[in-house]
Amino acid sequence: MQSVTVLAPAKVNLSLAICGIRQDGYHNISTIMQAVNLTDKLEFKHSPSLKLVTNSDNLGPTDTNLIMQAAIYLKEISNFKSGAFISLNKKIPISAGLGGGSSDAAAALIGLNLLWNTNLSFDELCNLGSKLGSDVPFFFHGGTAIATKKGDELSRLPTPYEKWALIIENQKEIISAKTQKMYSFLKPEHYSLNNEPTERIKRLLFNCKPIFANTFNTFDTVAPLMYQNYHEIKKLAMKIGIHNLTLAGSGPSFFSLFNDHSQGISIQDELLRHGVKSHLVNLLEPENVDLSTGPSNLVSFV
Repeated sequence: MQSVTVLAPAKVNLSLAICGIRQDGYHNISTIMQAVNLTDKLEFKHSPSLKLVTNSDNLGPTDTNLIMQAAIYLKEISNFKSGAFISLNKKIPISAGLGGGSSDAAAALIGLNLLWNTNLSFDELCNLGSKLGSDVPFFFHGGTAIATKKGDELSRLPTPYEKWALIIENQKEIISAKTQKMYSFLKPEHYSLNNEPTERIKRLLFNCKPIFANTFNTFDTVAPLMYQNYHEIKKLAMKIGIHNLTLAGSGPSFFSLFNDHSQGISIQDELLRHGVKSHLVNLLEPENVDLSTGPSNLVSFV
């Protein structure tokens, strides 16, 4: 094939319960991730060497980007001799708690596995992705999934009753080492020792019940230490009718769930009148990935 195009979706954490520190220094977490239809677009073409171009001015050095790291890992493992020209059309806000970098890395592995005909299995790609980041394997599955321990043990869950997510951008600047700083603010009293927030949402999902009032993020307890306008955004959300606004990942974005699209549009318009940008996106169903073609909804090739 001459080229492959892959859409890389963002994610929100319906629950992100941080449960304590492990002996290896990582944190145990219990999180439910949900893929949403806010996507980056990656196109891969044959080239003698590896090159990445993008429409974003904030991506940083391309040679240290997760997309390039994924390409280099796959090239080394497969002993592929040539390269690829990779074009990234970035729509997911950068360093916003929405998993854009990890999703792009997964898309790169899927796209190049097809372009180069390297024939890595699903498990091999997931294993390779986990070396790039603990949440990269989720983006091979998509849909709704629970991740435990370091975030690298995944199990699928039913898709939520709600069909829409309103994602509120809250990015004044890109903060380096943001997630590590957020973890550094946590104290033992912040930990969810019994995983109850995640278990509650899990029960609601299996019973096809609404979950919008139960979305949870441990980082919400310390986010005001990182984001000065945290309370301002929360107050605005309450004023215009969002009753459970939850931090997305380690922030600074927020999200809320809706089942009524017209209500989401109305609130999005009200946010815009206050100068706040948002995205109303639908929740994505899980992908049945055939690695000879990629996820049917996300991949095209010629």
